[in-house]
Amino acid sequence: MKFFIRIISVVLALCLMLSATLCVSAAEKSTNTIDRFIDINKSAWYFDSVRFCVENNLMDGVSNSSFAPEGTATRAQIVTVLYRMAGEPEVKNDNIFSDVPSGSYYEKAVVWAAGKGIVSGYGNGKFGPDDPIIREELAVIMHRYAICKEYDVSIGESTNILDYDDVFDISSWAVSAFQWTCGTGIMSGCDMMLRPHDTATRAEIASVLKKAYTEFEKMDNGGVNVRPIAGGWSINTEFTLAEIPQSAAAAFTAATENLLGMKYTPVAYLGIQVVAGRNYAFLCTSTSVTAKPETGLCVVVVYQSLSGESSILRINEINSMVIADETELNFSGVKAGGWNVSSAVASPLPAAVQKAFDTATGELVGVGYKPVAYLASQVVAGINYAVLCTATTVTAEPVTVPALVIVYATPDGSAKLTHIAPFTI
Repeated sequence: MKFFIRIISVVLALCLMLSATLCVSAAEKSTNTIDRFIDINKSAWYFDSVRFCVENNLMDGVSNSSFAPEGTATRAQIVTVLYRMAGEPEVKNDNIFSDVPSGSYYEKAVVWAAGKGIVSGYGNGKFGPDDPIIREELAVIMHRYAICKEYDVSIGESTNILDYDDVFDISSWAVSAFQWTCGTGIMSGCDMMLRPHDTATRAEIASVLKKAYTEFEKMDNGGVNVRPIAGGWSINTEFTLAEIPQSAAAAFTAATENLLGMKYTPVAYLGIQVVAGRNYAFLCTSTSVTAKPETGLCVVVVYQSLSGESSILRINEINSMVIADETELNFSGVKAGGWNVSSAVASPLPAAVQKAFDTATGELVGVGYKPVAYLASQVVAGINYAVLCTATTVTAEPVTVPALVIVYATPDGSAKLTHIAPFTI
């Protein structure tokens, strides 16, 4: 797999245009933009969920111009989405359902899901692939998928759902599933009703898939919360702060403590530039101070004058990722502008990321890579991890520069370094 990433900002353009391979049917999509749907209102409660599912190929419209948010989705379609989220593993089981045709787009997905205990059919050799899925079935399928993936489902299973007026309408086999999905926030009720036997609308399904995708991404990354962005990548939003020099930390606090509307939290100290005073560069999370906070990544450069006063010089948001066909780590001009690279290393990466990083970089010669911050992940056949590093030449006069390293963790547990991109301040 060839792709390079460069960070868009003064720090580099870190962005992505890669497409995830998750979709509801096997049909080829004409375009994955929500703008083509005339029945999706931007003010609707489900707008963000539908946009996420369409942009990440989790769902598509019923036509090129209609999404049908109040329409339904079938049992086969839901299982197919989860099968592709799982990476479309090899199917070794036999088809036990008489109503699942051989060669249908959903055959492998249904057979795989049955083999993993995610679905069991109606008990008479029938699966009902074309039946609209109801809410308690959706809850059970999501819960069983989490169990199949060996996620910790104990969190949330003790959730008290007795406050819902129709809690006793839930089938006995779906109670624990509703407790877990409600406890994790993947599903919720409305007007104190869970409506377990109601058909799930496509808008509701989009909401469930978006929340589940985010929750599963978090579990895949060792409990680290992630924020989905274009192309199936997800930005890490729960960093543990690395040690920052006291003078730099004091300048950052003084420059940002009175800001309104946005909170900036330093993730990594990138470097210092001596001017008529000092410029300090930080990789930060930016969180909007709103009723529904949104978190992103950015680079904040703080200027500290000779008299000790501090102010923000510039803020460069890292909004997306862009593919470059060929990029090489270039050590020429590494101190352009007088910047000196910080050698401070962040706190440990999530275990899965650290393992992949160590495996991929363990036998490299000529350059040593130290992780500074885990930035993003992308679920493909395995998982791609984007890690901000310091790269130091193993030479008589070592040179250190920031670099973006992409590590691919394969489904079989191995890992390799796929790309390195320069990261300039």
